[in-house]
Amino acid sequence: MDAKTLARIYDPFFTTKPVGKGTGLGLAVVHGIVRSHDGVIMVESEVDRGTTFRLFFPAQMNSAALADANTGPAVCGHGQNILLVDDELALTAPLQKLLCRLNYQVVTSNSAREAVRLVQANPSQFDLVITDLTMPEMNGLEVARQIRVIRPDLPVVLTSGLSSSVSAESLREAGVRELLEKPVSLTALAGVVQRTLAGQ
Repeated sequence: MDAKTLARIYDPFFTTKPVGKGTGLGLAVVHGIVRSHDGVIMVESEVDRGTTFRLFFPAQMNSAALADANTGPAVCGHGQNILLVDDELALTAPLQKLLCRLNYQVVTSNSAREAVRLVQANPSQFDLVITDLTMPEMNGLEVARQIRVIRPDLPVVLTSGLSSSVSAESLREAGVRELLEKPVSLTALAGVVQRTLAGQ
């Protein structure tokens, strides 16, 4: 990458991909996750040679490492099954790791249509669905609507970096219980999942 591109790689919605091929949220989310764990990202890049990312985290991981200085320790689950939906693998992989660390069982899907089929195939398999808003096949609101038809009591959480563009009315109409803003921190994720499951 050249210096101009390198300076913006963590900006939400900045992407060098063609329209419709990427949201530009991948590195922004990774950056947020690393910072939430008191970590540091270092990057080296040369045009036509390649890019190297180095991620550094505190050496000791214990219950205190899952705490946020302002909001206290993250609330862990009890092995509930979560379906995580996002068309970008770069986003589902780190979120899956966070959810597993919080003691949830996680199935991921990078296809909105596949996610709906998974629920349709076994409606009782999942306790919660977390879906991205902006996806190519259908958006997260439509995913929530279709899941609501299949299993009305299955709670859905919507994730978005464009939360201001989603009205409370459209969330209610689709049956979305909570809206989680990107980039997602461990503490925010834990709180939203715990509240949603508690209100199921």
